Amino acid sequence: MFTATFTVALVLAQAPVEAEPALGGSPPVDVVGVALQEAGPATSAFRRGLLPFADYVAHVESVASGLGNDASAAFRATIYADAERRLAAFRQPAAEGWAADLAEARFQLARSRGATSSQLNSLARRAVALREADLRFGIASPVALAETIVRVMPEEGDPATAEQRAAMERTVRRCHAEQLRLGVGRSDQLALSRIRSGEVQGLAAVVLADRAFEEAVRYQRLGTASLFDVTRAFVVAREVLNALPEGERFAAVDRLGTLRRRLESAAGSVRDPRGRNEADVRLALRLLDESRTVRAARPVEYDDTAVEPGAPAEVPVDPTSINPGPETTKLP
Repeated sequence: MFTATFTVALVLAQAPVEAEPALGGSPPVDVVGVALQEAGPATSAFRRGLLPFADYVAHVESVASGLGNDASAAFRATIYADAERRLAAFRQPAAEGWAADLAEARFQLARSRGATSSQLNSLARRAVALREADLRFGIASPVALAETIVRVMPEEGDPATAEQRAAMERTVRRCHAEQLRLGVGRSDQLALSRIRSGEVQGLAAVVLADRAFEEAVRYQRLGTASLFDVTRAFVVAREVLNALPEGERFAAVDRLGTLRRRLESAAGSVRDPRGRNEADVRLALRLLDESRTVRAARPVEYDDTAVEPGAPAEVPVDPTSINPGPETTKLP
């Protein structure tokens, strides 16, 4: 999936949030501030045009999943409010994928602010429609459309959106089946599409997911796949293993341990933190539940404040002057 390259610097505003109560006389912890710092490498890569918005969402949601409900909502609102504002300011309708990315950013922002089901459904339909248009024009793949649908799909168990969710799930399966019919993509991606489309299930899916993971690792060593590709294959393999019936999980624990070690090795092989590498390493380590000490050993070594030649200097922004509430961005 192609995305627009942004030369506009993006400054994340940290909104005042509720702090956790102090324990044992310790000062309160700014949970959202810590989360924003953890997402910093991904944000840096996104604003430099090195991280597609879809991948940025994966990084953001990985950080948010470790937070409590209130902190998670505040963190998401801060991230997505700024991303939406910067995407809107870009204003390049002809840029590949820009309109669909902006529509999805507005959806993610509305969801983080607790919008109603009706509002979310309207925003979701627009995001999907724009990605479908990209597919028709040849600037998005069937899988890109499928992944957009998964990200904006209504929650399970909501009777008001059950029919819409079922329709979206059918479209996801159709998109993955279309990729298989076209035969476009690396072997690991085609294998993942076979699993996501539901064509392969059960133990056969475990074998195929295992093969896809090994292929992704091989491609990464050859330099034709990123650590993010390996991480995505790991996530699918883990989901397939966890979905096995209880009686068939006897080998799942050992195999999952092997996959974890392989992913850890792949993450450790990344020596250059420039570009999006730092963000992808952190994502992998979060999935592996590595300690903060391990992550801290991989500092960001580039100057995040550097200005491109000929670009205007960035005006310092006081984070407290930016309100990420509803008035920051008007949603349609």
